[in-house]
Amino acid sequence: MKNIYSWGDFMDGIYYFVLASVIATFGVGFLVRNTIRKIFDDFGNRNAIQTKMFIYIAIIEAIPIILIIFGFLNIENSTADLIIPIIIVAASTLLNILLIFSTSLPLANEINTSREIKEALSTTAYIGIALVMSFPIIFTVACILTL
Repeated sequence: MKNIYSWGDFMDGIYYFVLASVIATFGVGFLVRNTIRKIFDDFGNRNAIQTKMFIYIAIIEAIPIILIIFGFLNIENSTADLIIPIIIVAASTLLNILLIFSTSLPLANEINTSREIKEALSTTAYIGIALVMSFPIIFTVACILTL
């Protein structure tokens, strides 16, 4: 007799959200840090750089969105303890927020950085932080649904 497995048989439902959050936070964090550096180096081309950033973010978030769908499909069968998933998602989120700030603040505080460049760097950093936090917020909702 042949056994047929579903996606939920291989992973607890909450870990789809964990995997989606980790992929999204590190992918978006890396991309935002590179964008901040590029804007600092080539401020005149910042609109094109930011446009590319948003296109790449859409591409990076495709896999986490699929994982979120699988997570919601398997959430009712979730029996996992939430402590470890919460620690993993919180650590990846905080690490990427700190990395974004550690990239933008030194560049913005250089002596010959103009006010316009500082504003562009801080705006990009705050947009990046909001994007980094999007999947952990979805993870939080999933944790509430499992209670």
